[in-house]
Amino acid sequence: MKKLLLHFVRFGPYHLARLRSAQRALKPLGWQVKGLEICSSDSTYLWNESGRLVTSAGVGDQDDESERLSITTVFPGGHYESLGSSQSREEIQHALDRDAPDAVAIAGWASLDARGCLKGCLRHKRPTILMSETRRVDGNRVWWKESLKGRLIKKYDAALVGAKSHADYLQQLGFPAESISDGYNVVDDEFFATRSSEIRRQHVAKCQGFFLCSNRFVEIKNLDRAIRAFAGLDQSNTEEGPWHLCLLGDGPLMNDLTSLAAELGLDAKQCAPWEDDVPVSTRPTVYFPGFAQLRCAFCIQRFGSPGGV
Repeated sequence: MKKLLLHFVRFGPYHLARLRSAQRALKPLGWQVKGLEICSSDSTYLWNESGRLVTSAGVGDQDDESERLSITTVFPGGHYESLGSSQSREEIQHALDRDAPDAVAIAGWASLDARGCLKGCLRHKRPTILMSETRRVDGNRVWWKESLKGRLIKKYDAALVGAKSHADYLQQLGFPAESISDGYNVVDDEFFATRSSEIRRQHVAKCQGFFLCSNRFVEIKNLDRAIRAFAGLDQSNTEEGPWHLCLLGDGPLMNDLTSLAAELGLDAKQCAPWEDDVPVSTRPTVYFPGFAQLRCAFCIQRFGSPGGV
């Protein structure tokens, strides 16, 4: 059986969903899929680290071997931003040599670890898949930097993207269209359908309609635009009470977003609309529950048993 390594800086809940999806899709084709994680913590995400499974024992249903997810962590207990460049390159090379994959799917092209993975694959002539969700409009583009990017990404054998805009940008950089496929972004529909049904049954009296955004509270997520759009929503004909907006997450813009909601005449509450002790709101409200860890079987086994959705 051939082996594919799926690289990310750090495996959070939605990365586990991607890993499981790849495993389910490729196993019938004769491929074993394994995760390659660089560190167990970083400065970007608040995922709980307790109870992590970072050995080859894997993550998943202990009674179902076919669902077990195997992840190798290059720096167990390490913090991403504290890694040195030479140390990172060496350990990534060692990890690739130990796993000896037949192909590697690499998240991005600009980071030190992505370049380290690419270099290790080129050295042993292993096929590489670029995983990208970067668009041209995501930043100011300078011609000479774009030229360097184009030379770099042409070293990849194929690309996997999340949307047409991502594919368009790779093509603008010179990547061949016939080597680009979509399907990078996946959602664990089975989990969310099951859990949402369970929660509705448990909290039937609390099932007011609300829009849910789960994000880091940073500029690039445009959450201020989401609040403004919600404030402009015409709810005059809503018979079952107003819909609400729940912004799940945390970050440096928390105070700015709560202030904006108040400025626009919306109620703002530091809680979740589904909590039992929260009164039913009769006015359009923006809820700020804070960060919540996804609570599914794979995440509980990897990250401990935190509260969350």
